[in-house]
Amino acid sequence: DSGYQDGPGETARFASVEGAALIGTNLYVSDGNGTAVIRRVNLLDGTVSTLVGKHRESSTVNGSFADSRLNRPGPMVAVGNTLYVIQLGSEHGGSCIRSIDLGAQRTDTLTGNCDRKGNFDGDKATALFASPRALATDGKTLYVADYVRVRAVSLATGAVTTLAGEADAQCDFGLHNICKGGWVDGVGNEARFDGIRALALADRRLFVADGDAIRALDLDTRKVTTVLGSKRNQTAVTDGIGAKATVGSVAAIAAAPGGLLILQGNYSEGLRYLNLATGAVVSLTGLALHPLSRGRNNVDGPAANADFLSPKLLVRYGDRALIVQERGRVRVYEKAE
Repeated sequence: DSGYQDGPGETARFASVEGAALIGTNLYVSDGNGTAVIRRVNLLDGTVSTLVGKHRESSTVNGSFADSRLNRPGPMVAVGNTLYVIQLGSEHGGSCIRSIDLGAQRTDTLTGNCDRKGNFDGDKATALFASPRALATDGKTLYVADYVRVRAVSLATGAVTTLAGEADAQCDFGLHNICKGGWVDGVGNEARFDGIRALALADRRLFVADGDAIRALDLDTRKVTTVLGSKRNQTAVTDGIGAKATVGSVAAIAAAPGGLLILQGNYSEGLRYLNLATGAVVSLTGLALHPLSRGRNNVDGPAANADFLSPKLLVRYGDRALIVQERGRVRVYEKAE
C-alpha cells in the first residue's frame, strides 16, 4: 500500500520513492509524489523517519531542516555527510539540484533554477536543466543525466558543462531550447541519447541506461559507445554473451566487482549481472519463473524464485544490493556463498 507513515518497518508507508542514497547503515529516500520529503530508513531495524520537508507542502525553501521545503525531490547521491538531490521539474516549475547537509542540518540550492527549465551550461546562477533523471558522483563532480544529455556539475562551484549529447547551440527547437536526442555513438557533442534513465560510475567510465541498452561514456575522452543492447529491443530479454544478450526496461544500474548490476523494471523484472570483461549477461533472480509470470508478485526467498513488483532503484550495500520499489519496499539481494 502507498501512503505516508513513519515508524517501524512493517507499518511504514511511502507514496512514491524517486531516489535513494546510502550513508553508513542509513538509507535516505526521496518520497516525491505530493509527499515532498526526504526520509531515513534505519537498515538495522527498519525504522522510518522523516528528515527534511513537510508532508504535502511542496515548495522550494532553503535553510534549517525545520524550515526547509522541497518540491518533487527525485534521484539522489551521497558525498560524505551531504545528500545531493534532483528537484524534478513540473509543468510550471524548473529543475535544480539541492544539497542536504546532514551535519549542519540545512539545505541549499547547488545549481540550476528551481523555477525555470532549459538546457543551458554555465555557472550556478545561469545554468538550467530540462529533465534531469539520474545522478552519479566521484566525490568531486556530479554527473547528471538530463534526459538526452550527460552533464557535469562541479561540487565546489556549481558550474555546469555538457559532456556528451547536444551542445547548447544544437538544442534549438522550442521555447526552452529543447534537446531532441537520437541514437549515435561518438565523441562529446556528436553523441546522441534516446532517453537516459540511470547512471553508474566505475573507474573513469560512466555507464548509461539508455533505450534498451547499456552505453558507456569515457570521462577522459568523452567517447560514447554501446556496451549491450540497442535503441529499441524487439526480441525477448535474454542472457548470453555479446550480441546474443539483450536488456529491456532497465530501471537502475550499479557498479559491482568486475561488472554492473542491472535492475529491470516493467515487463522484464529482475536483477541481472553484466561481466564487463567477457560481455556475458546472466540473470540473478527469477530463473525458476516463467518469463511471462515475472513481475506479478513480491516473493522473497531463494533468488531463483524471487519476484518483483515495480522495482525502481538499486543501491550497493557492502557485498549486497538493496532493491527499492516504487512504494517504498526495501529488499536485499545477497549472493550465495
